[in-house]
Amino acid sequence: MLIETISKHIHLQENDKQQIAGSFKKEGFNNGEILLKEGSYTKHLYFIEQGFIRSFYNKDNGTEKTHWVYTEQDFVTAWYSFFTDKPSFEILQTLGKTSIYSISILEYRKLYESNESFNIFINSYYQHIIAEMDFLNSYGGHYCKNGGKH
Repeated sequence: MLIETISKHIHLQENDKQQIAGSFKKEGFNNGEILLKEGSYTKHLYFIEQGFIRSFYNKDNGTEKTHWVYTEQDFVTAWYSFFTDKPSFEILQTLGKTSIYSISILEYRKLYESNESFNIFINSYYQHIIAEMDFLNSYGGHYCKNGGKH
C-alpha cells in the first residue's frame, strides 16, 4: 500500500519503487501501544497501512489533549521532533490493531537525498499537511469535514 499511495501522486520508476520499499519495514501493533514517549527523540517516520495513531500530549493539569488522529495512508511522526532533532512534546499511540511501515530517521535522510521521486513526493506531502493543519487550526481544531464547525 505504501508504494501504491506514493504512486498516486508521482510516477515511480521500478528502481524508485524498490529503493523506497526496501527502506521501510512493515510492523504490527496492538491497541494502545506507545510508539513514542513524551521527551523522547523521534527516531522513525511511519506510514499507516491499517489502523489509527493518536498524537497527544499531557497538559499541565495532568489531562491528555489529543493533537491529531492519523488514519490509513497517512505518514506519521512527531513532526517538531523529527525536523528539529529535539525531544518530543507529544506521545504517539496506536488505536486498535495497527499495521505500519516504518523508516528510521537515518534511512529517511538517505532516501530523501538519493531518491528524487521520493524527495518530490514527500515535499508535496508536507505542503498538504501544513495546509490541512493550518485550515483545521483556523477552526480551533474542532472542524468536522462533513458538517463544518462544531
